[in-house]
Amino acid sequence: GPPYAPANAYTAPYQQPIPPPLPQQTPSMVESYAIGTYSEYLKEPLDFTIRSVMLPRPLPDLPKFKGEGDPNAHIKAYATAIRELLPWDGVVAKIFPKTLEGIALDWYYRIPEASIHSFKQLVSEFIKAFDMNKLLRTGIREFLHIKQEHNESVTHFIQRWRTVLYSSASAPNMDQMELCDLFLHSLSREVKEEVQKFPLRTYDEVLESALRIDQAAIDSGRKTYGANG
Repeated sequence: GPPYAPANAYTAPYQQPIPPPLPQQTPSMVESYAIGTYSEYLKEPLDFTIRSVMLPRPLPDLPKFKGEGDPNAHIKAYATAIRELLPWDGVVAKIFPKTLEGIALDWYYRIPEASIHSFKQLVSEFIKAFDMNKLLRTGIREFLHIKQEHNESVTHFIQRWRTVLYSSASAPNMDQMELCDLFLHSLSREVKEEVQKFPLRTYDEVLESALRIDQAAIDSGRKTYGANG
């Protein structure tokens, strides 16, 4: 055993042993996935200039858009709600996403990161994404299957178009804008782009413009404008 210690011998005070340092902690696979997923939610379609704009408080009551209905009507309602802020492009662009819900908000966050640089660009993308809504109401779906065929002249296509139009029970209930949208949607891409270069107000003007464009192509030596569309 240990040697005998005299009564007056010095005894060092007890000290609790210091535990060894813990190994450096690293995020688990689950934690790493959570961090990566969270970073995806931080992606913002608006560019840095728009994101850094200070918003006024309080914000006005805003209309909501869930991905259904006419996107043009939503833009008009939004412009009315924020009419006092319209001169400030960055402000109205930054506020606009707050009006979106459901599939409309899903669409917004699928826009590439920092790719929106103005309210005008955002509105253009928005209308492009949801413009078909007003054509999908009951009664006019049949028109969405009519397409100008390759090498089909505008004159021949209009004859087919009118045959379907006049035999449709829903035609009397359509307004001028619906007829224009449906007809333009049915044209070949090339003819449609040419027609849209002109400020046309009525359905008849749109048809006449398409016919003039096609005739001009024929006069210039092409068989028909739709030949390459």
